[in-house]
Amino acid sequence: MFKMKQNSFLQNTRRNKQIFFIVAILFFLCVAAFCAFYQLGNGAVNSWDEARHGVNAYEMWNTGSKVVNLYGYVPDYWNLKPPLSFWAIEADFAAFGTSLFALRFSSALAMFFTVLISSIFVWKRHGRFACLVTAAFLPGQ
Repeated sequence: MFKMKQNSFLQNTRRNKQIFFIVAILFFLCVAAFCAFYQLGNGAVNSWDEARHGVNAYEMWNTGSKVVNLYGYVPDYWNLKPPLSFWAIEADFAAFGTSLFALRFSSALAMFFTVLISSIFVWKRHGRFACLVTAAFLPGQ
């Protein structure tokens, strides 16, 4: 009978550790979501890449161009990136309208999924503690 209590104690300890891990990882993912999405539509547009990407996506969206990114409604040879990020911003413009929130939503979503996928990867390779450390410190970078 003593062994049954010891086994149940060990099972409760394992269960408590699992519950703690689940609560902690959910907390850190909520912190990551907060860091990514809090006041996303407020503030000014940064005058470097953010503004240029926004103009490129907006002009591609208005003209229907799907491959060639435009700036001043002429092909933009300064920004020679593949159009995937512009497509994401265009989709956000279509979903949310032309706003700062729509301009920044894809980047914020990518940041959150980076934290999520990195945490899962680290958990599978290095364990729970490393997963919690990754989920805690990656959003602050």
